[in-house]
Amino acid sequence: MTAQKFLSQLRSFFAQQQTYPAKGLDGAVFCIAADWVLYWEHWVSEAASLKGQISDLAKLAHRVLLQPYVAQPIDPALTAHSPGLSGIEGKSMNIIFPR
Repeated sequence: MTAQKFLSQLRSFFAQQQTYPAKGLDGAVFCIAADWVLYWEHWVSEAASLKGQISDLAKLAHRVLLQPYVAQPIDPALTAHSPGLSGIEGKSMNIIFPR
């Protein structure tokens, strides 16, 4: 499929997730690049996560990894465009993005 169609289908998928979040889904992050998609969900419990639609992404893209949390190396291209935050060494922060 074309890149435009792929992005359009992803946009629809994520808009659906945002508009009608599954009960127990309390956070999600997605990042899309030209040749990959990173999607992460946080659930109130493992049992609640069974109601998610993350497996539906396999209809749009080749799934590389789907598993419960385990530390994973992340491609540096994900954050290469950002200089990061300065002056936060030794501090903790929580960022909340409004819907």
